[in-house]
Amino acid sequence: MVNKPNQPGLGVPADAAESRHQLEVRIAALRAELHAAEAALHALDSPGMAAVATAPAADAAATVARALEAQRQSEERFRLILENAPIGLSFMALDGTLTQVNDRLCDFLGRDRAALLSLGFRQITHPDDLEASNDGVERLLAGQATHFQVEKRYLRPDGSVVHGLLSVALVRDRHGVPLHFIGQVADITEQKRAERLLQEQAEQLRALSLVDELTGLYNRRGFLSLAQQQCNTARRHGKRVLILFADLDGMKEINDRLGHEAGDAALCAGAEILRACFRDSDVVARMGGDEFAVAAMEVAPPTTLDGYVRRIEEAVALFNDTSGPAWQLAMSVGLVEFDPAEPRPLAELLQRADELMYARKRARKLTRRSA
Repeated sequence: MVNKPNQPGLGVPADAAESRHQLEVRIAALRAELHAAEAALHALDSPGMAAVATAPAADAAATVARALEAQRQSEERFRLILENAPIGLSFMALDGTLTQVNDRLCDFLGRDRAALLSLGFRQITHPDDLEASNDGVERLLAGQATHFQVEKRYLRPDGSVVHGLLSVALVRDRHGVPLHFIGQVADITEQKRAERLLQEQAEQLRALSLVDELTGLYNRRGFLSLAQQQCNTARRHGKRVLILFADLDGMKEINDRLGHEAGDAALCAGAEILRACFRDSDVVARMGGDEFAVAAMEVAPPTTLDGYVRRIEEAVALFNDTSGPAWQLAMSVGLVEFDPAEPRPLAELLQRADELMYARKRARKLTRRSA
């Protein structure tokens, strides 16, 4: 499961999450100071200024000086916060144009300040992620939210893509009129790369868990899963599915007389014969030991079960005539059909095919003894 990076200790390291929180607190305090300074300056033009006008000129000058100094200090503190923040910060006009950015954001996006300030957020956003950003901005302007957060991809000048966790808030004046946006961007590129790697590894493990290592065919787990899917599809579309169970004869003798390498070679030869006798879309599996199974959906005019048996027997005979191994390959098979009109469980079909396969094996042994 992918962790949500806006939770401290999960997607983003705890120290980074704490730094963002501290930064948000400092910016909030700074806004309060700026509002106080603006209120003091506004008082100079308000009716209440009449009281100041009647006071000594020195007191009025001192009031103005304190207001200006408070504003200067607030602006300086804001500048220091902007430049020393551990994450990317930006101010954005209502039309999406970037008006102020810090060095961390420039480094993250691979652009200098001048180049970045000539662009809007849409020009640096991956096209597939624009909709989420646009939706968030629209919600802020409509007053439906005070902020939004989204993972998105950004485009760098060299064509590379970086991943960021973007947090955006809309700043309004005292009357609620929108002024500009403030954005914070945490670099989560390495986190996303690690997530992709884990996903790829999980897919590889999943593939390995469904494939037999020796033969490259599906294993029992892969067969049961995929054959059941074929039966479900066949039932919906009124198709039949051939279910085959096969066993290589004489494997114990090959292993005892020639060793397990020869036994493995015989298993691989049997696997290749079955693979060649069926289509790529059919499910061919080694169920374990010397047992194999096939699930093949009917897509062409029906072939009789005996026709499939003959095809396999001819392929085995051709292998024995042309390959010249020190052992002869023999395969017994049992076949049944999944009928969509009278569907039976896959386990029951496999059991019946197994029974038919052993009956054929016993009949072959009796034939050899009587010969």
